[in-house]
Amino acid sequence: MKKLLSAIVIAVLLAPVVYRLSWGETYESPPGKTEITYMAWGYPSQLGTEQRLIDKFHEENPDVDVRFIMAPMSSYYDKVGIMFASGTAPDIMRVNPPHFAAYVRMGYLGDLDPLMAADPDYDPADFFPAARDAGLYNARHYALGVLFTRSLVYYNKTAFRDAGVEEPWDAYLAGRWQWDDLVEKARLLTTRDEETGRPVQYGLNFIGRIYNVFDMTLANGGRILTADASEALLDGPEVLDAVNWILDLRRKWQVAPTPEQGAMSLFSFESGKLAMEIDSSGESPRLRDAITDFEWDVAPMPYGSAGAGGSHGAHLLVMNAATKEAHAAWRFMTFVTGPAAERLLGVELRRCIPTRREIAFSEEYLAAEEPPFNMRAFVADIDMPVRQVPVTEKWNEWTTEFQAHLDEIWLGGKPPEQALKEADERIDKILSES
Repeated sequence: MKKLLSAIVIAVLLAPVVYRLSWGETYESPPGKTEITYMAWGYPSQLGTEQRLIDKFHEENPDVDVRFIMAPMSSYYDKVGIMFASGTAPDIMRVNPPHFAAYVRMGYLGDLDPLMAADPDYDPADFFPAARDAGLYNARHYALGVLFTRSLVYYNKTAFRDAGVEEPWDAYLAGRWQWDDLVEKARLLTTRDEETGRPVQYGLNFIGRIYNVFDMTLANGGRILTADASEALLDGPEVLDAVNWILDLRRKWQVAPTPEQGAMSLFSFESGKLAMEIDSSGESPRLRDAITDFEWDVAPMPYGSAGAGGSHGAHLLVMNAATKEAHAAWRFMTFVTGPAAERLLGVELRRCIPTRREIAFSEEYLAAEEPPFNMRAFVADIDMPVRQVPVTEKWNEWTTEFQAHLDEIWLGGKPPEQALKEADERIDKILSES
């Protein structure tokens, strides 16, 4: 009976994947073509973009047939895990960094270094190091970086102009763009009703997410974990300073909405009631569609005492270690990170930052006809070495624990020193567990 139930559960989880994989019950690859399968998460609206990439690849590689699998993010990694365990995983798939490390350790992913070395058209120097090396594990490449993003400051140009305050982009160009400069602008852009004293516009969002603490800590020379990710360093002064700075946005400077106001979306950036917002560069397409009542643009993250303050990130394109079509799969992977695909995703659709230097610094990418117009903010200081938090297979577990302790701080449940000390002890235990 247990075996029957397990089979039913697996069948239910795989059902949407098998449907996509087969493209209908009678689908067969055309004779003489090498068939490979590619899997990614997404929504129906993204299907057209993925299909455009595949159609373009087919035009340039008529001897290869790519069959695409799309699954919702909510169940994506359940499906991937079952497919790996059952030997039915696709040849190529998109994964995020936290799962990547675990899959490499379990032997599921292929080592790409031999394919890179044998490909005369693949030059590592073509790519930004932060994107190229996102796929490193134990000094070997097991993935290619795709959908490259970074943290940015989004700002309401109309609000800045009406208040007569220097825009963040201009401040950055003039070398006046530290974390304290961000606060000063937020104070100038925070307005209240003269009669009631109630806030009409806040200067900055409440940046209480775990990545905001990462960005500020690293920018000021601190670390979150040791380099080998064996211990947490959350009781260090830089982490405490970052947390207190974020708290002071509300308790001291009163330039940010409360968590309750944020939860109710009373002061969202697209509403026009928030002068600045820190978020991923990947939010640009959504905001472009959502904002119609004011002008907006972007600036790089402020600098800290140790340099640039924004993190970079990339999704990862990986190859199944058990694939029987490694060379065809490699051709598709290098196409997805090649010039044609990067022009579609980065230049035409503005969905991400190109990972290729020549495209990211090209006029076709930098000359925008719609917001954001400061496209140089996307690539500003991109070659500057930026400390990153090491990603291992314990990432999801320890970051969830850290965010829970941060939430206790934001909601006033515990003093920062106590919560960070407890988080440090708890995360040390998580990292030490085999």
